[in-house]
Amino acid sequence: MLAGLLPTNVQADLKDNTMLTAVELEGTSLLDELEGNINEVKGQALYGDDEFVTAIVELEEAPVMDYYNSSSYFSLDEENSAGESVSKFLASDDIKEVSEELLNNQKNIISEITTLVNENANEGVNVASISEETVEVVNNWTTIVNAISIRVPYGMLDKIRDLDGVKRAYVEHVYDRPEPIENSVVEEGKGTYSYSYDMVGVEEAWNKGYTGKGMLVAVLDSGLDIKRNWWDAQISRVHEAFTDNSFKSGNPTDGVDDWDLRYTNESLEEFLKDNQLISTTGADGSHITYDNNMLYKNVKVPYAADYADGDLDVSPLSSNHGTHVAGTIAGFASTEEGEVKFSGIAPDAQILAMKVFPDADGGAQEGVLINALEDSLRLGADMINLSLGSDNGFADDDSMQKE
Repeated sequence: MLAGLLPTNVQADLKDNTMLTAVELEGTSLLDELEGNINEVKGQALYGDDEFVTAIVELEEAPVMDYYNSSSYFSLDEENSAGESVSKFLASDDIKEVSEELLNNQKNIISEITTLVNENANEGVNVASISEETVEVVNNWTTIVNAISIRVPYGMLDKIRDLDGVKRAYVEHVYDRPEPIENSVVEEGKGTYSYSYDMVGVEEAWNKGYTGKGMLVAVLDSGLDIKRNWWDAQISRVHEAFTDNSFKSGNPTDGVDDWDLRYTNESLEEFLKDNQLISTTGADGSHITYDNNMLYKNVKVPYAADYADGDLDVSPLSSNHGTHVAGTIAGFASTEEGEVKFSGIAPDAQILAMKVFPDADGGAQEGVLINALEDSLRLGADMINLSLGSDNGFADDDSMQKE
């Protein structure tokens, strides 16, 4: 599969001159060993029938992104980037109506699920005797998936799957927190990190004008090393690769014009007047308007929100992985003499910093990830980066049982 990423002439050389030989080793095969482990996990009861879990319930009706590029709903504007086109599509009146209709239909499913639980329809489930907890809707989604996340007894999942209009229902996954990145050894004579982009020959792309200018990249990770002083709306500390001047083509007053940026403070504020994000939705469904447009951090990072903890501070507490990833993508720093100290692959792109791992110990919940993904599309991200570990603990994905 890697050969598909190589130039044609290199692939030809490999085909002509390279022979690969597979040798089977004696003993138990890895597949046999893996199958045994899976069977052992499936033989265990992961949850008690009356234990409340957060379940993802996906519905049969298509989400609104399935209508993208449909001639009856939207005509692609070639002057916009792919992300901008999606953002405009989702902000259109027709698509907002489709979303509202999906939300109304979700209410019917939620009502049916609540009735099932209250009537203890699944034999052996006695909710009242085990817990004070009741059915709670955690999230509603209509953009990338038509689904809800809801707190229900585990033993009710089979009954929920059998409801008309339900496509699948399963316990939400939780993904491991990424490990902190250790500083690499820098070659003698090289600026800090400057050697990394040399390895992929990105200078050639830069010389042709491909520096990420006008692009918007969402990074869903452990946070970003940038902090804002909320009471006077000023930046008090920021990693040098994510400042107002962190652009290869110059800072906003010297080479980077507003039309080279996907968002400025003013344009984000204007966008939020007519578009509600999950990050601007109150617990009661109200539209939050933050003072001083606090979602905006600076020119390099025009938007940041902590989806895991429900606030706007994306400072990483236990892992610098998100800062490392964002820097690899679009960070940039140079000395006063112009020597590159640090550069990502697309040093003129802007970053949407979306923290999906909580401040406390724990992994990224699937519902939190979907929240960030939905907002990424609404904001018009051209690319979305997720660096996730495996599921925490034992993961028995039963989502394929009911198709």
